[in-house]
Amino acid sequence: MQEAVEKQMAARGFMVSSPASVNLVVQLNQLNAQVTEGSLRHNITVNTSVTVNATAPNGSTKSRTFTRNYNNQELLGASNDKIEKAINIALTDLINDMANDQELTQFIRQNAR
Repeated sequence: MQEAVEKQMAARGFMVSSPASVNLVVQLNQLNAQVTEGSLRHNITVNTSVTVNATAPNGSTKSRTFTRNYNNQELLGASNDKIEKAINIALTDLINDMANDQELTQFIRQNAR
């Protein structure tokens, strides 16, 4: 997840390095995949939640929580590949939400000077 967040931030013009002007801590609050199977179809529900805490050198902070849910129904049984795909879709959407968040972006830009 760290690598994916770093790539998204770099793609949006942020320099990712250590030490940094603004420190980001990404905390995974929830990652839950529930699979139910019937005789003809299955249902995969993924719930994810992440909190991002940004801290500037002057001590000011910004905390944002992002939640994503993904649901998929298909015929026949649920394979590990299908479960993995559902989890990856939910996490990708969540990371995109984090990277596109205007409040977090503005906080980083204001304090990265």
